[in-house]
Amino acid sequence: MVVNFIVDYYKNVSKYPIQSQVDFGYLVHHGPDSAPYFREPLESILKDVSDSIILGLTHWQSPNFFGHFQAKLALLAFLVTCSTLALIASSHHFQFILMEEDVKAGLIPMFICTTLGTTTTKVVDPIKELGQVTRDFKVWLHIDAAYVSSALELADSINMNLHKWFLTNLDYCCLRIKKPRLLTDSLSLNPEILRNNASKTKYGFSNLMFHIRSNDNLAKQFEAHVGKDHRFKIMAPRKFALVCFKLKPKQEKKGRELKSRPLMVVNKMGGAFMTHVVVGGIYIAHCAVSSTLTKTRW
Repeated sequence: MVVNFIVDYYKNVSKYPIQSQVDFGYLVHHGPDSAPYFREPLESILKDVSDSIILGLTHWQSPNFFGHFQAKLALLAFLVTCSTLALIASSHHFQFILMEEDVKAGLIPMFICTTLGTTTTKVVDPIKELGQVTRDFKVWLHIDAAYVSSALELADSINMNLHKWFLTNLDYCCLRIKKPRLLTDSLSLNPEILRNNASKTKYGFSNLMFHIRSNDNLAKQFEAHVGKDHRFKIMAPRKFALVCFKLKPKQEKKGRELKSRPLMVVNKMGGAFMTHVVVGGIYIAHCAVSSTLTKTRW
């Protein structure tokens, strides 16, 4: 019965308004005055969920949810604190010069953190070039791959948010270290409880590739549609499955209220949901495609 309830929910999730349409405290008027004296049948509980709970949900699993990376669920089931260390967002050439100056000053460069697909705008650092810098100075290279993972051969460690595109629950991150013993020895993390084999996914490598490529293609289609509309501007070339765009008002000095209006209207209508980010004072709308249920409809 519960399995059928879940299946029916997924079949109809695209029909629900994306965001909750109720007021705070609405459940006070939907439940009994006291707990039941005897246990209730499962049918009654599921009916309460359908009639009272679902209408108060924001449906992250909806194919029309484009606001964030979804709270994934496959439908089959160093912080360094050092007064002499500066973390600087810069070009690899500038990083090289800075480290040369540090070495001459008697300091020891030790750690570089790069990004590979930031959460807000999908910025990608020049990993290959920075990797060469770290090799020249024997510095630890960490890649913060919020969105995707690559350049493994250059990284000493890499962290990836699997919940963003790999169909796993929020918040699931994967940390890969080239030489794990450097971490386990330094922190003595070797209890028996951690000596277990990693669980194997049943979703399948082929289906996962199809899912990622499908999302990327859908984002490409959306980017093309927005690019053809003179009222909007693509703020950066699309990377992966995130499209960043903004409204082009006739007068650029118009306030944020006007620039945010299209997004507010879309979200209020309930047919789709997107979010925004402010970068350099610019209001940018986000369309993040990541659902297995999102499809092209004509």
